[in-house]
Amino acid sequence: MKYIQIQGEIAIAYSLVQMLPSISLTFTEPSEIIILDIHALQNQFYFSSNIIVRLESTVELLFNELKAKETSTEIYTIAFSGDERHKCFSSYI
Repeated sequence: MKYIQIQGEIAIAYSLVQMLPSISLTFTEPSEIIILDIHALQNQFYFSSNIIVRLESTVELLFNELKAKETSTEIYTIAFSGDERHKCFSSYI
């Protein structure tokens, strides 16, 4: 979640989390929301029980696309935001 740095700034993720629970329940179960590329697992707990949050990543798709272009003469550089991200995603390389 984005932290508010200055007065008057709106944390978009927080606002979204406040609005999504107003989604109606389906006939048999809560609605399911799929969110791409939020790599902080704790964010799923900001949502109410009215919805099921499924966090998905497109990182694997990116790495698959890069592997498909291995015969290309282009050079790619992958930078991870920290050691934790490297541990998490380096297995895809």
